[in-house]
Amino acid sequence: MSLIDLKCQDSISSSTNCCVIDKQRKSLLLCHNYQIYLYFNLPSILCSYYLIQARLILFKLLPCPIIARKTVCASDKYNLYPLLDFFSIYSCMFCPPKIDYSRRVIFDNNYCSSYTEVDITKIVKDWIDNKIENKGLLLTGDDNSLYVSYASDSYEIMGMHPMIRMIYEGKEICLPLSVAPCEVKVNS
Repeated sequence: MSLIDLKCQDSISSSTNCCVIDKQRKSLLLCHNYQIYLYFNLPSILCSYYLIQARLILFKLLPCPIIARKTVCASDKYNLYPLLDFFSIYSCMFCPPKIDYSRRVIFDNNYCSSYTEVDITKIVKDWIDNKIENKGLLLTGDDNSLYVSYASDSYEIMGMHPMIRMIYEGKEICLPLSVAPCEVKVNS
């Protein structure tokens, strides 16, 4: 078995009504009224390997003390969907991107952990098998979800950028280089 970590190519956080789009883009806010869009560029060579597992990994940032407090009716449940349309910072000026509700993944926020892991194996397999086109992911909160802040693809610590960790079987992605004999003559 081998693994590959794919770094996020683009990420945006916006309010669910699209009135507020985070322009600093260093953090991504997720809760009942904020959502996250992520895009990962999958290498085409993955179609020749058998994917065993794919996990989205998001690294948490320090929460604001005012919004981090738990309330009685707060929820730790969040949703992840594959997008059927591409997103951009201008998506809110038009119809929002369509999402695939049938491939929804429900995940929890473990408050004891400094990161969140979401199993997205089925979605990545469907991308690789061309069952759906990779147009990105949407993360949303339930009606009473608590605020969680994650590092974006623009965060200053690169090791905290969102990533997909894929475990696969098959040949190594990096093939060994072949050696070709050559002769070099230098005329002076």
